[in-house]
Amino acid sequence: MSLLDIANLQIDFPTDNGLVHAVRGVNLNVEAGERVAIVGESGSGKSVTARAILGLLGDDCRIRGRIMLDGRNMVEASAGDLAAARGGIVGMVFQEPLSSLNPVYTIGAQFRLGLTEHGLDDKKADELCLEYLRKVDIPDPETAVKKYPMEFSGGQIQRIMIAMALALHPKLIIADEPTTALDVTVQLEILDLLKRQCAESGAALLMISHNMAVVADIAQRVVVMRRGSVVEEASVEDLFTRPRDPYTKQLIASVPKLEVEDGDADSGGLTDVDGNDIDNDIVVQANHINVFYKGRRLGSRIHSVQDVSFEIHRGEILGLVGESGSGKSTIGRALIGLGGELEGELSLLGTSVVGASKREMRALRERVGFIFQDPGTSFNPRRTVGEGVAAPLRIHRPHMSDQEVNSKVRTMLEAVSLDPDYVDRYPHELSGGQRQRASIARSLMLDPELIIADEPTSALDVTIQAKVLELLKQLHAQLGFSCLFISHDLAVVDQMADRVIVLHHGKLEESGVTGQVLHHPQQPYTRKLISSVLAPNPENPQPFKSVFA
Repeated sequence: MSLLDIANLQIDFPTDNGLVHAVRGVNLNVEAGERVAIVGESGSGKSVTARAILGLLGDDCRIRGRIMLDGRNMVEASAGDLAAARGGIVGMVFQEPLSSLNPVYTIGAQFRLGLTEHGLDDKKADELCLEYLRKVDIPDPETAVKKYPMEFSGGQIQRIMIAMALALHPKLIIADEPTTALDVTVQLEILDLLKRQCAESGAALLMISHNMAVVADIAQRVVVMRRGSVVEEASVEDLFTRPRDPYTKQLIASVPKLEVEDGDADSGGLTDVDGNDIDNDIVVQANHINVFYKGRRLGSRIHSVQDVSFEIHRGEILGLVGESGSGKSTIGRALIGLGGELEGELSLLGTSVVGASKREMRALRERVGFIFQDPGTSFNPRRTVGEGVAAPLRIHRPHMSDQEVNSKVRTMLEAVSLDPDYVDRYPHELSGGQRQRASIARSLMLDPELIIADEPTSALDVTIQAKVLELLKQLHAQLGFSCLFISHDLAVVDQMADRVIVLHHGKLEESGVTGQVLHHPQQPYTRKLISSVLAPNPENPQPFKSVFA
């Protein structure tokens, strides 16, 4: 008998507009010790299928079919059986870790609670907590356990979630987009950790991912889902070399690739990715900026960004890359006066951000669009998606009529490949990728002069990612806005950015024209980043390892 055997699974959700058929007759099995990946577009039913295994879909959904987990039918399981399975039989790594952790409890308290619920005493729980935080490369675990979730970067909090899932040695690990928020170097470490855990403990892995390169690296078998149904299933080698279904072929063809080519060294002239001249007018000027955060001790400060200088020209897309915790998001937020104590010289659209009044910052924010890294926490859960997307217009364009606002909201949702009828849904009723698309639509509502895009495609599947990137390119060509493009996906940055700067521990490591920095790096750290890039090729998932040897 398989460790997990799903037969004819059907899941429906009631809405004001009738039933939504999220999963339609899915059959899926996972053997003990096997690594299986589920791939497909956002909203295809991947995460819904995984959450159904542990009864995490709420009471309003209707589930039919069979989910046999370790010999027990989870569709008919009692509350006690579900509690025993969660953590004990199955370790779950959720897609949006900040939404899954309690913000008012420390990491150590939440880690300990999950372990003591399964019978461990406090001492053993604390020992396991420190052990697994070290395994996932969290610096200074003894201090980390005393911190709160918001004190960690997106990548660090994802690693903490993975540590929690691994600590009880489950028979099955369900990893829902576990590397979405991680930079390429940490992504490799996490994938190696998951593979080691499976090998050492005999645990099976059910990986849900839109990253085909990650799938190629870790999976043995792949299940492709679309619109709630399985359209193809094959070994990882067969899927990537001989895909049968047209949709699978589209998924593989949509993966952005970082190609190392001798002819890509740019001369350094101020031109965009299409070779057009970039306006010399400077939209953002940062001279020797530093960003500090208050430490836990009275009067102490944490130096998050150290002596960084750069500029963004009108019409230019500047890529900002670096490991999780390197200060990328901190710089993006500093530009619009969000978070941290800022020192140095920083001007935005001709106005100094340092020392700016609330009125001045409000006027600046009207001219800037921001795409946040975590769409799950950037929307008000009590307001509909339509209300969330319309918020910039309600705040900055109060003279617009309801009809005008609603028309623009629907137009922008269509532009990011979302059904306009989603205006009446709430954020929790959308998948992670759908929420990110809504976030992108919201950032464009005011026709901004500058867009700060903080990991804008990290939660998107490859087909929608390709559409969104193409949309951003088209809007950039039409409107001429400038953009700070923050991403850990070097292939996407290579495709989008005119110039790129590399951060490491809050300091500027290397900068220049994209072709020079990513294809002919000068600094060892930049070479390390590039050599960690995965490719969608199960025979050679790390093609750049030998390039900079």
